[in-house]
Amino acid sequence: LSPFAVKYLDRIGLETADFENKALGFEALCKLSEAHLRTIPFENLAQHGGFGGPVQLELEKVKEKILDRKRGGFCLELNP
Repeated sequence: LSPFAVKYLDRIGLETADFENKALGFEALCKLSEAHLRTIPFENLAQHGGFGGPVQLELEKVKEKILDRKRGGFCLELNP
């Protein structure tokens, strides 16, 4: 797995060993989706000029916000 994938799985509380097989099925996708929704909230503070603005959609900035600073994001940040 890439360093990004390892950090993402850690952020959403899943074990990397469960996702090392390239032929993952429906159950793994469900587990991944549920963990993401449970741990990374929808947040639109930055796009309205509030905390952490302005919104930056560069992948590195989104990674920093969601994985490093452990914040949520709005639709364009969470579904690149």
